[in-house]
Amino acid sequence: AVYTVVTRRQELGKAIRTTRWRYTAWPRGEELYDLRDDPAEHRNLADSSQHSEILQVMRAHLRRVDATAVGAKR
Repeated sequence: AVYTVVTRRQELGKAIRTTRWRYTAWPRGEELYDLRDDPAEHRNLADSSQHSEILQVMRAHLRRVDATAVGAKR
């Protein structure tokens, strides 16, 4: 997985990308993209009930990686 911290306007987002998925957590929302079926990232699946399980998995994955990255700075 790849972990990134990005800015959009004044907001800071944290993202994690696997071979198939990209998940980004923003202060006011989330994004989830299926990179296999939508490589250009046109359809945000974060609100899709069909993808709630993968959304939970990606949230947890981002929390783990973010905690490790924050811990490494100290």
